[in-house]
Amino acid sequence: MNASLPEPDITPERAVLWMGLPSFCLSYVRDVSPAELLLRLGAPATAFESLTLDASDSLVDYENPGSLMRFGVLGRWSFCFETWGIVAGSNWGLTRMSSGTEALSYLSGGDGMDIVQSWQDAQPVELFEPGSFGSLRAHHDHPLWDAAHSHRNTLPDPAQSGAARESSLKAIHDRVQAHITPELITQALPSVWLPETSAMRRNGANPLPLVAPQPSPRTLGAFLGSLQPPSDSGPNSAP
Repeated sequence: MNASLPEPDITPERAVLWMGLPSFCLSYVRDVSPAELLLRLGAPATAFESLTLDASDSLVDYENPGSLMRFGVLGRWSFCFETWGIVAGSNWGLTRMSSGTEALSYLSGGDGMDIVQSWQDAQPVELFEPGSFGSLRAHHDHPLWDAAHSHRNTLPDPAQSGAARESSLKAIHDRVQAHITPELITQALPSVWLPETSAMRRNGANPLPLVAPQPSPRTLGAFLGSLQPPSDSGPNSAP
């Protein structure tokens, strides 16, 4: 796994998104240590090995499903960075990691679909695909979506490729009040391979309702008149 380091003048969010990784899942959990997170996910806290991003590939079990998880701490938040599997970004993982606290997740999918999630006390709060108005799901407020939309409007070109992704990850980092960097991701971090279990495949979280976004205002065209059925008394009608 040879991730490239970005140019120094770009934002931390764009730097991470454009590292050249095929896919990744980044999750933050407030006031829970990496060792406790690992216990919540069903592995012993002593399972960690301190490995760089490239060296951590040696932990992958290519014959069996699972997740390559790397952990760190930024202030009050622990983070989990997955480059193989998405246990920490699944309903199963987020239910356990957010129990009694808050978890935020950004999935950069290799299929071109990114997903942002917010969970509190084992329940989903907000979910959306960056920039996709029809994907927003929430019970009540949706602060990450609102913040991402505001950030996007401050970019020099909000319509540029990747603007929605960058602004959505920025919204998460503003909540965390810190951010990861390519340098942090590539350095040696506590790493572990977590085998998949049958329980992980049972995603039983309560679904969030779809939020109907307000349509953008648009200028109405010229009035074309009312539609009327053709007249029988026109010049081409039968005598």
